[in-house]
Amino acid sequence: MGARAGVASKLAAIGGWKLVREAGVGGSSVVYEGRLDGVRGAVKVLGEGCGLGEAALLARLGGVWGPGLLDAGVENGRAFVVTEWVE
Repeated sequence: MGARAGVASKLAAIGGWKLVREAGVGGSSVVYEGRLDGVRGAVKVLGEGCGLGEAALLARLGGVWGPGLLDAGVENGRAFVVTEWVE
């Protein structure tokens, strides 16, 4: 079962982030380019059963070894993690 089976393909927004376009698909998540209040972010929508462990790790790293954590949460049973957008 791939990421699409666990992530809504018609998702328009999550956690206040407007999902602009799909940027990539992984084994258990879909990453979108998102925008919130003029801020651009990489919004990773996790598949069912995935938790927020990645967000906790990113928060501890504080953007030192990669994009910084902007937001994370659960909306309608769907976990998401938002990091700084990197071209």
